[in-house]
Amino acid sequence: MNSRPLNYDSLKVVLEYLEPNIRFQLSIRCPSIRQTEKLVPLKLDFLQFQKYFIRINQTGYLLRVEKESSDGAILSEEDRLLCHDLDEYGVSEQCIPDVITPGDIDLGRIPWGPSDETELYYEWNLRIFEKALEIRNQENSEPFIGPYKRESWIEMLEWPEGLNEEQEEALKREYIETLVHYPSKNLLVTIEGFREFLEPYFRRRDKIPPPFTMKLELSVDHPKGEHRIRYPYTIKLQEAAKRLNTFFFGDRPMIHTNCFCVRQTDFVIPLPVGFKIKSRRWDISAHNTLFFESLKTIFDDASFPLEVIHLNGVQIEEEFEHEIIRNTKFLIIRPCFPIQYILNLLLLLNTRNTRIRVLTFWDDQALVEQQLDEIQFFIDNPIKIGTSVSFGIKTMESINRFAGIVNERILVLPLDENRRLEFECRKSLYPSTHRKFDLTMTVVAIETNE
Repeated sequence: MNSRPLNYDSLKVVLEYLEPNIRFQLSIRCPSIRQTEKLVPLKLDFLQFQKYFIRINQTGYLLRVEKESSDGAILSEEDRLLCHDLDEYGVSEQCIPDVITPGDIDLGRIPWGPSDETELYYEWNLRIFEKALEIRNQENSEPFIGPYKRESWIEMLEWPEGLNEEQEEALKREYIETLVHYPSKNLLVTIEGFREFLEPYFRRRDKIPPPFTMKLELSVDHPKGEHRIRYPYTIKLQEAAKRLNTFFFGDRPMIHTNCFCVRQTDFVIPLPVGFKIKSRRWDISAHNTLFFESLKTIFDDASFPLEVIHLNGVQIEEEFEHEIIRNTKFLIIRPCFPIQYILNLLLLLNTRNTRIRVLTFWDDQALVEQQLDEIQFFIDNPIKIGTSVSFGIKTMESINRFAGIVNERILVLPLDENRRLEFECRKSLYPSTHRKFDLTMTVVAIETNE
């Protein structure tokens, strides 16, 4: 049977409707179609960015540094695979901020100090613990049974920033006087931990190569399994992420995705110059104005107002004042504060032309009348139609207990002539260890018969 290659127009149609990750693989294996592939619009169901990670539909791409022991020793995955860079001696570069290059989106960076300060900090702690252990072994000090001067030994070892030499020495003596009352084995374990951490710094100081080799690993996780590709570690993770994102999205027309997701803050998304995206559904971590303004620069104006925005980790009311949040049609909120503060949030949002859903947890051990009083308070206020609160509940037993109490009180709930409160229980749409079921109460309109 004879086969003929697709003509240009047919190839474009096939590429447009091909699953994106298969499309990328086809572009790698068939260089002759790469230019055409880049010109065909890219339409995604889901696009997620995290530091050194990207998920396109159901396929995730994760970049890490892999350590391989030179003597053949087997390292645990935690020790072997790292989500931060190392220098040639194995010193962590986690504290070094990412360099922003053209096209990158800065979502806020944690102000880490340079690694030299980290080394000094650990050495300072090490000397204090070693001196305390030396005195403890010499004097066989009795365990200290009185109240400690500070809340915990971790806080005791706080870096003495801004102290002069005399004040620093006084602080050291205070630390040592307290530490000598700890068991020797505890001090020794902590000392060994400090020495292990400082080992690569000592190697760098003495110009000694590390006892392992390093590779750059790309882990590809998809529905059919996972496979890992290893490359020479000649570039840093941020540059590798930039190249990966450029391969996926560089030199393309505007990208469409049903859902755009960033559930991490304080990092830089390395993107190709000219990256533009359209999506009217966001799933993001709630953050500050800089976060929203930075994201807005890569979105086409047609994305706004958003149809849906899912805000994770809401902590303060001010996070709802940005225009992107104010103008969203459907706002799903997963707050970090307790249920008793949700009413204030609902009242804040009640005047906006936005449908609201709040996702929270119900403590299985605290299902008492007081919590039902909070629901009563929720109903007593003029919360608008369409607003709902979903309680994540772990066990069906709690659902049954709740249903028994509500049945006794349902007739006295103050519903007006236009609204009623509906309760619905089903398996959770957002399952987790503590959330197996969703108990949702929704304010709905009462239909009138004309």
